[in-house]
Amino acid sequence: MTSLKSRMSYATIVLLIGSAVVLATLLTEAFRKTLAESERNRLEGIVYTVLSMVDVIGENELWFDDTLLVDSAQGADIVITNSRGDVLWPGQSDHKENILRVGEWKFDVQKHAEHRFILGFGFSWHVEDSPQEFIYSVFVKDKGASFHQQMEAFQKRLWLWLGIGCLVLIGLQMLMLAWGFSPLQKITAEVQAIEEGKKHKFEYDYPLKSTR
Repeated sequence: MTSLKSRMSYATIVLLIGSAVVLATLLTEAFRKTLAESERNRLEGIVYTVLSMVDVIGENELWFDDTLLVDSAQGADIVITNSRGDVLWPGQSDHKENILRVGEWKFDVQKHAEHRFILGFGFSWHVEDSPQEFIYSVFVKDKGASFHQQMEAFQKRLWLWLGIGCLVLIGLQMLMLAWGFSPLQKITAEVQAIEEGKKHKFEYDYPLKSTR
């Protein structure tokens, strides 16, 4: 009887812990996707802010307020390139970025890189008194510090409440097992007493399902 009760108790604990792990994994992934989408929307807002501040003078000439542009980036890094992928901001360099089509949005999530989130947008600009239309791309790159902080806080709260829930359920299950096995424990004790000759019959009236 004790062995059966122990096995059922262990099975219940394993089932609850396994269910908690699966639930935590699903909730974490769902929260991660929601948070990433929120981050994308934030970066998209920065892109529109940058576009409203930039004025194009020529293919390789841009004008904007440097201080205001940095402040509007909200801690993210901004890169602006021409149609060949040459970096125009922040300062020309040999590094080249991907070329985006006009109106194309590209959102990348990188787990093991300096910038976790990168949102790019391709746009064109028509310079006054010039028949030529220049094509550019703007990239907003964020290291994801806020994302990591929110994920860590969520996981801590999630595991805390799942742990508390599991302990409560395990306690309730133990009580239910003790209550459910109590008639069988009494029957076992009386059968053992009858076998040893200490009793000649059952002292209590048990349900038929218990005595069969």
